[in-house]
Amino acid sequence: MIFALDTNIVTAILKYNQNAKKNFKKALEDNNSFSIPSIVRYETERGLRYVNAYSKLKEFRELYENSIKSQMDEEVFTLAINLYVVLRKRGDLIDDADLFIASICLTNSFTLVTNNTNHFERIEGLKIVDWLET
Repeated sequence: MIFALDTNIVTAILKYNQNAKKNFKKALEDNNSFSIPSIVRYETERGLRYVNAYSKLKEFRELYENSIKSQMDEEVFTLAINLYVVLRKRGDLIDDADLFIASICLTNSFTLVTNNTNHFERIEGLKIVDWLET
């Protein structure tokens, strides 16, 4: 299985949250892989650079280098557009960044690891787990 890490999970790992670290370690021990979607890289790095957290930025870059790279391509953009239309018509719209993260997960058959389940549960077919709750 490939787990895609949402920004809040990456942040929890970098802040040494016990549940996040334990679940991340267990996932790796169980021979799972992980991905950090490009939009998560953007959100994480901009936040760390803004607060001058350069030691955490170094940790993040090491984590990112060991991840499966997942980029936004035409398939991801098309799916994000379609999800946007469906969610907006239902009055259930989520942030653009979350739409892109969900689209990357769906197009690559990744399981999304997030603590923001209330947003992502709106997207049909998206597999979600929360490493902070368990």
